[in-house]
Amino acid sequence: SMNCNLFVKNKIKKIYSMDGPRLLPNILKSLNYKSIKNKYIHIIPHNSYVGILLESENDYVIKSNIDGLLAHDFLCWNIVDTKFDEVKLSKLSTKLINNINGYLSNLSTKQLKNAIYNFDYIFGKLEIKSFSRFTSDKKRLIRLVEEVKRLDSESKKILIGLLDAIFNSIGGVAKEEFTEFKGNIKKHILG
Repeated sequence: SMNCNLFVKNKIKKIYSMDGPRLLPNILKSLNYKSIKNKYIHIIPHNSYVGILLESENDYVIKSNIDGLLAHDFLCWNIVDTKFDEVKLSKLSTKLINNINGYLSNLSTKQLKNAIYNFDYIFGKLEIKSFSRFTSDKKRLIRLVEEVKRLDSESKKILIGLLDAIFNSIGGVAKEEFTEFKGNIKKHILG
């Protein structure tokens, strides 16, 4: 919509992104984005994982009835009267923003697209619905290792960095045990 001609752009009332990733930094700075930014509404659930990737100038955070990776299902988003129930972003999602986006900011645009594609593909294929349950599901962990091993060396390195940023955001596990868990995953992936 930001690349439409002026005639079409003027007809557009609102642009909704329903828990999609945020935008690349160069897009946020572009004149095309600036021409539609007042029409762009980025809606994410309070426990967002995908919708917090990359950068945003403004997120509309809403309450979801479900936690974890399934929180993005818009059928589970709370509505009060005729509007979404607006809330603050969860502590975990806030940690994820800092850790993941800190890592992603050091990647080139090509590497960034690669990381997000591989993350989405592998987590979708493994049907991972919760990070906390995932870390205790040995069968899925083994399948994760198998999937990541199939990637080329640069993709492996990038995805391991992304997983490391995610795992560093997840609490609830003893620090020594969690450090050992991450080390074992890296050892098995890198061979």
